[in-house]
Amino acid sequence: KLSDKFNFTFAGNIGKVQNLENVIRGFGLASAENDGIQLNLIGDGSHLERLKEIAAEEKIRGVVFWGRKKQSEMPACFNASDVMVVSLNDDPVFNITVPAKFQAYLAFSKPVFCVMGGEVRRIVEKYKTGLCAASGDLKGISEGFLKFYGLKDGGLKMFAENSKVLLETVYDRTKIIEDMTALLVGKRGIEV
Repeated sequence: KLSDKFNFTFAGNIGKVQNLENVIRGFGLASAENDGIQLNLIGDGSHLERLKEIAAEEKIRGVVFWGRKKQSEMPACFNASDVMVVSLNDDPVFNITVPAKFQAYLAFSKPVFCVMGGEVRRIVEKYKTGLCAASGDLKGISEGFLKFYGLKDGGLKMFAENSKVLLETVYDRTKIIEDMTALLVGKRGIEV
């Protein structure tokens, strides 16, 4: 159990490229309006101490730094979360990146708060698996946290169901292998 509050969770490497400064600052704006939310940061990395400083200096309430957890503990953390956060800086390289954590979030049928642009945002919007905000838009990030909280009494279920469908259709390992095989067979004219 993370807390009795509405739990947002980011899990993974905590580096500069994850854009967590803006996520924390946007969360700070939201938590100033609603103290029923909590942002959980699970992981370690080169930017962790700086993020702790920002939270302390700017008196941002409701951010909990859990540090590194064992792999065996992560399913419990995911299950205890209401919404999972995926975030990267706005950069052309990252805009074509789909972090592995995104698929892990889908595997737990969790709504996704996408604080980035590019491919992940396109997927989240197309398949309706959560809400999105631009990586540099603190007001938009804050509004996203508050919108999710406003859906806590029923609206989150659709996102969770869509996450499950996306995982089973687009990210299904067997389907990916079949599609790649069909592509190779079709291009080379090889019969299997």
